[in-house]
Amino acid sequence: MYTPRLFRFDATSGKFLAEEVLCRYRVPDRDTQFPFIQDDLYSANQPALFLLDAKYQLWLWQGWFETSDDAEKVTGSAGKASQPTRKLPWKPLIIMLKR
Repeated sequence: MYTPRLFRFDATSGKFLAEEVLCRYRVPDRDTQFPFIQDDLYSANQPALFLLDAKYQLWLWQGWFETSDDAEKVTGSAGKASQPTRKLPWKPLIIMLKR
């Protein structure tokens, strides 16, 4: 058995940080097969980046930009500002896959 692990990536401080998100009903020394729900991703401040480590599979989840009621999608500098941040998780992800 294996308990999947969820990590949130953040680069708003100017440094790329990864923080593990712990399951709310986690029991030390016991496996939890389904420790996270979709709401854990959707309730995070957006745009958000998460990595789900499911032992033999890694999943990268990319959130969205908050938009105003009269705008369908974010364009211009807001979209361009997030591009480097969205690329940052790929390097450690590729390193993890090679192990």
